[in-house]
Amino acid sequence: MNRALIKSRAKEFAFNNKWNIWKISIISALITYAIVFVIAMLGSMIGIASITLILLVVASLGIMPLTIGMNYYLIKLVRGEYINPMDALFSKYNLVGLIIQVTVGISIFTSLWSILLYIPGIIYAFSVIMAPYLMADVANEQTTYSNVINASKHMMNGYKLDLFIFNLSFIGWILLGYITFGIALIWVVPYIQTANVMYYEELKKIKNIG
Repeated sequence: MNRALIKSRAKEFAFNNKWNIWKISIISALITYAIVFVIAMLGSMIGIASITLILLVVASLGIMPLTIGMNYYLIKLVRGEYINPMDALFSKYNLVGLIIQVTVGISIFTSLWSILLYIPGIIYAFSVIMAPYLMADVANEQTTYSNVINASKHMMNGYKLDLFIFNLSFIGWILLGYITFGIALIWVVPYIQTANVMYYEELKKIKNIG
């Protein structure tokens, strides 16, 4: 994998498309905050903490497809196929069951592996790291939990360390964001997001995922 080439392409693309990338992130954040605000208001009216907690859990599960919708939008954008951000955000609700199952499952198994030692947890996390992109890109109503997890493991077989090093190389950019009090993050965040999507695209070709 030519990491330097991917980063070079991602850097140029992110600079030219940073507002298109930020647009969907801002819309998703506003939707999420609005839902949390409504639940908080209802909770204060009801006055029962347990009900508020249940509502928050249900809401957190319900908005999971928004994240996959964001991935779908970024993949389309990188491919030069612009899609309306709102359409993209809500495009994966037909897969809500699969998305919840995979997201929760990954969180549980990553936590269980991490209980043993941090290293097994990190290895497992990187073996399933392509799952969100796969659900955004190739999953359909017939796709199962095992399909997604096994496809991600297949893609990451032999590339876990490579992707780890790839992501580690962005630490300097992240520090720059903090040093500039978040100003540089306006460009750094889209850069990192784009680079990871481009890495997925290259890995998909290498592993012949259709």
